[in-house]
Amino acid sequence: MSGQSSKSPSEQAVFSGEAFSLIELLTVTALIGLLAALILPALAREKTQAKKQRARLEMAQIISALTAYETVYGQFPVSAEVADSAALMEEDMTYGGIIQETHTWLAGPCYMTDNSELMAGLLDLDYFGDGTPTVNSGHVQNPQRTKFLDASMHGGTNAAPGVGADGLYRDPWGSPYIVTLDLNGDGRARDVMYRQGVVAEDAQNPGRGLHGLIAMRNVSGRTVYEAPARVLVWSAGPDRHLSNLQKADQGVNRDNILSWSR
Repeated sequence: MSGQSSKSPSEQAVFSGEAFSLIELLTVTALIGLLAALILPALAREKTQAKKQRARLEMAQIISALTAYETVYGQFPVSAEVADSAALMEEDMTYGGIIQETHTWLAGPCYMTDNSELMAGLLDLDYFGDGTPTVNSGHVQNPQRTKFLDASMHGGTNAAPGVGADGLYRDPWGSPYIVTLDLNGDGRARDVMYRQGVVAEDAQNPGRGLHGLIAMRNVSGRTVYEAPARVLVWSAGPDRHLSNLQKADQGVNRDNILSWSR
């Protein structure tokens, strides 16, 4: 019939529905944006917390591995150069590396090297992934060829978490774990940064240190701060920053993750 619609009843029903108004669309969009603003920061916080927990777990594993190594071999997996320097200075030793965001080289005081030297012995690495011989070449540090540490390994050196081809063990944010060993045999470890009064001294109680550190006198009679543990491990944390000019509980040091303090 002329002028009569050829659409089926179902098609007519579809075309006869009312569309959303502009105000309704804007309201829905605003609600979605509000929900995203509430949810995304919470998800970011959860992700950061998960990385912090992972860092603490890996730090505990490093401590356990070093303790187990010492039990087996009667010493820590340090090179002859470090052992000789520590003995000469009656010092402890901090193994570090370059902190990514600040480009700060942190290690010492008796020798400058990163934690890859420790990983060589703990993981029984004859060569690093990039082909460089390790201090454990020929398994001299680990003749039993025991793998003391279960760490995630990857083939790059681009600040990815885990142990890279350069042998450096990096935290979940890509900065090297800082490891301090009690090499002077006094049962305490003094980290190269946290030993300093400008970092560790508690202004409310000068005789003590922040984060449970203990004020002691070194062989030169200078006040230094130590932790009552033979192995210390710490991370620069989510911001990947540290400063030896700020207090341990202030500024960029506030989010540092310390094995000796919660």
